[in-house]
Amino acid sequence: MIITHVCNSFLIVESGCVKLACDPWVGIANQGGWISDPHVSMERALNGLSGVNYIYISHLHDDHFCVDLLQKLFVKDSSITFLVKNFSDGVLYRQIKKLGFDKVIELRDFEWTEISGMQVAIVPQFNSNSAGLEDQINYDIDTSILISADEEIFFNKVDNPIDLNGLERVGKFVKDTTGQEISLSTITCGAASEWPQCFIFKDRVTAKQKFLEQELKKLITQVEILGCTTVIPAGGSYLIPGKFLSLNQFVATASIDQVRKSLGQIGVTVFDLCGGGAVENQDCGWVQIREKCSWSEPLDEESLKGYVYPWFGTDAVDSTHLLKMLINACGHLEQRFIDHNWRPETSILFRVYENLGIDSKGENLSGTELFQHKCFSEVKTATATIYIDQRLLRHCLLGKALLNNMMSGSLTIQDRDPDIFFPGTLFALNYLRSTI
Repeated sequence: MIITHVCNSFLIVESGCVKLACDPWVGIANQGGWISDPHVSMERALNGLSGVNYIYISHLHDDHFCVDLLQKLFVKDSSITFLVKNFSDGVLYRQIKKLGFDKVIELRDFEWTEISGMQVAIVPQFNSNSAGLEDQINYDIDTSILISADEEIFFNKVDNPIDLNGLERVGKFVKDTTGQEISLSTITCGAASEWPQCFIFKDRVTAKQKFLEQELKKLITQVEILGCTTVIPAGGSYLIPGKFLSLNQFVATASIDQVRKSLGQIGVTVFDLCGGGAVENQDCGWVQIREKCSWSEPLDEESLKGYVYPWFGTDAVDSTHLLKMLINACGHLEQRFIDHNWRPETSILFRVYENLGIDSKGENLSGTELFQHKCFSEVKTATATIYIDQRLLRHCLLGKALLNNMMSGSLTIQDRDPDIFFPGTLFALNYLRSTI
C-alpha cells in the first residue's frame, strides 16, 4: 500500500489495481475563507488524480467535497466510483450524482466492503465535537474510513470529531473483525475552526498555547487507544487569505516538530508528507518513498493579501431590508428550537458591518457598524457575539452559504461571554434562513 498526502485531508491510497483518492481539495473553501496549504495547482491535482478509480468523500464541507475540482475531473474521467456513507438525508449522494457521476456506493457504518481487492469500512460521527461537550442536536454529517490492504490497516480519521470512547470502538472493531491492529493513522492536532484566531477580544496568544498543550497531551492518549505505531498529520491545514490574512498567526495548529516531540514519548513514528510526500509499507514497516512538497508550489503573498471574496460583489445592499431578513430568519430558528424541544444555551448577538475587516496586526476591527439584532434574547446567562459583513450575512440568509461554515472559515469575528463554547446553539446557525 502506498499513501500520498497532498494537502489537508486530500490523500491517495494505492494497492494493486485500486487507486483511491480521499477528499480531494485544492484552491478555496468556505466561500474564500480558506485556501489550501501547501498550494497545489488545479492542473497538478488533476494530473495526480489520473488513473484514480475510486473517490471517498467524508462529508459535504467544501474543503472535502470540492465541486470545482470534481467538475474538472468529470470531464477527464466520468467512470470513477464514489464511496460515501449512507447518510439518512442523502444530500451528499445527490450532490455527487448532480455532478454527473453515475457510480456512487453508499456504505453502512462499521461494515467491511470489498472494492477490487481492497477492503474499506466507514466510521460514523459519534459527537458534534471532540471535547465531549454536551449537544442536544444529533448531527450526522461526518465520517472517517478504515482501509485494509496488503496485510495492513490504515485509519484515515479525517477531521471527524471522534472522542476517546469512539476511538476505542474503532480499535475494537478492527481487532474483532480482522484480528489485526491499526498500523498507520492520520491524525489532526489543533483547531480546524475559528478558535482562537477570530476572538480578537481574548488573549489569543495564551489561548493558542494552552489549547495546543492540551491537544498534544490528548494526542498521546488518542494514538495509544488506536494502538498504531505510525501516524501522518493530516487535516486542518489551510491559510486565511484576503482581509483576514493577519489572523493566520493565531491559528491553533500544532507544528510537525511539536507532534513529533509529543508522540516520540511513546515511540510513534511521525511522517511529514503534506504537499505530495508518500509512504509505502515494506518488509521493515512504513517507509517514506517521496519527499513532502513534491506536488506543491510557493504561494504568492501579494495575491493572498489582495484576494477578493466571491460573495463580496459590488452591488448595493439595502441594510433596512437585510435587518428584516435577519429578524425573519431568527424567528424561524427560534421556532425550530421550540418544535424540536431544544434549549438554547446562549443568546446570539449579530453586529452587522459595511466592509468588515481587520488591521494588519489582527487586533482591531475596521468598517462601519450598521445595526444589531439578538437571537434567543430570552437567554440571559450567556451571549455569543458575531461580527459579520452585510454581504456575507445576506449570502447566508439567502441560502447560498451556511453561517456556521463561514464562522469556522474565519470570515466573521466573534466574542462570547462567558468564554464557554456552546456547540448545540452555534452549530444550529446552519439552519439560519430568511423567507422574505
